[in-house]
Amino acid sequence: MNGEHKSNRLLDRGIALERHVYEKRSRYLVLFLTLNYKSEYRDDVTIDDLRRHRDRLLRNIECNTLLKGIEYYIWKIEEGPISGMHCHFLIFYSGNSRADSYIARCIGEYWESVATRGIGAYWSSHSSSEKARIIARGQDLGIGQIDRSDTKGREAIRTIIRYLTQPGQELDDGRPWHGRMFGTSRFD
Repeated sequence: MNGEHKSNRLLDRGIALERHVYEKRSRYLVLFLTLNYKSEYRDDVTIDDLRRHRDRLLRNIECNTLLKGIEYYIWKIEEGPISGMHCHFLIFYSGNSRADSYIARCIGEYWESVATRGIGAYWSSHSSSEKARIIARGQDLGIGQIDRSDTKGREAIRTIIRYLTQPGQELDDGRPWHGRMFGTSRFD
């Protein structure tokens, strides 16, 4: 399958999920995190390690009070020359919460200490300095509490989804099609 066709298919799925979540509820706390590894471990982490850690985080949604607030999500695995292997997570968290910086930090710390058993690190778009940098560039955040009727906020979420699905960032792990690098939660 060519990269652009695959990218369009993934974009369609991501946008369909965004529409679906706002058909289910009128408000979510939208979080965007990059889950990676401490620099001293980056060279040793394999794609299988990252997938296992990601899966541990996702499995724990059912049994962990903090993670139970995750109602829907989109993830994308990438590898960068400096950041190493990492996973972006766009999370639609319970709209009853407003503390995006706090919840994003808690999920990041959970990744660091529990999901990766101490070798993980994270980066959050929710720190006040990062929010200020994004706003200074004239961009809408697409994070924080976003209501169904917030057209600018929802378009900013779609910008994040477009970023996650753009072609040319696939990790070539030498596996056939079942080595997925992009996924979403189920549409219920």
